[in-house]
Amino acid sequence: MNSSDYMSKSLQIHTIYTKMGCRCSRTIYDRPSDDNRQLSYFERNLGLSAWSVSQVEAVLRRVLNPSIKPSDAFTRFINTLNLKLTETMESKILSADENLFNFGALAIMLAEGSHQEKAETIWYLIDTNLQDSINTQDLNKLISTLVTVSYIFIPDLIATASKEKEAKISSYNQILKEKSSHLTDKLVKFFLDGESTITKSKFLTKLSEGPTGLIFTPFNLRCQMEHTQVIPKKYANQFANLKRVNLTAKKLS
Repeated sequence: MNSSDYMSKSLQIHTIYTKMGCRCSRTIYDRPSDDNRQLSYFERNLGLSAWSVSQVEAVLRRVLNPSIKPSDAFTRFINTLNLKLTETMESKILSADENLFNFGALAIMLAEGSHQEKAETIWYLIDTNLQDSINTQDLNKLISTLVTVSYIFIPDLIATASKEKEAKISSYNQILKEKSSHLTDKLVKFFLDGESTITKSKFLTKLSEGPTGLIFTPFNLRCQMEHTQVIPKKYANQFANLKRVNLTAKKLS
């Protein structure tokens, strides 16, 4: 792909995200990095946008069954949806059982549907008891899953790219990885808003509080990570190791 083709694809992708309601005027989503745009192109090439959120959810619920081995479940999932995955990406997903759930979440995020449809679908993958309320631990799992899948499969998405491009994107991936936990903590605090639990209705309401609430596309989460400031640990508390001195005034003689 030459540079003009790439820019054309990037603009198409940005337009798609705009139509999906994932872009706020004059926000961080207006200024994505070239790496982020490029990764969005690779993600769309997986073929998931050909399926609706409800279709992906139906397939995912059928295969996420304790009686089905993860490897068999994954094979059924990609065959049913006719997905185009690289061998390295398949190996990554099969390397850990939780990666099937992670990839399922990514599939929902990349499927055709509104921000709210995706939010409700992934909510009920966590709220399996249908209580319409989850605690801090479950919310952290939901948010960390979304943040993780926005970068964890990146090196495998571009495995067929040129070595130069692969090295550049891998470097970008490392930067996102270093910022991921900070963004997860920030988003959990944003949604909980000082509480220890959150209802589904409040969760869906918070989604409309952009730009922070727009978390159901990998593109948006990468934008947020790009703008997440991380203070190196050695500078996090510059006064931690200073000797404490009692500053009580001396008595006058």
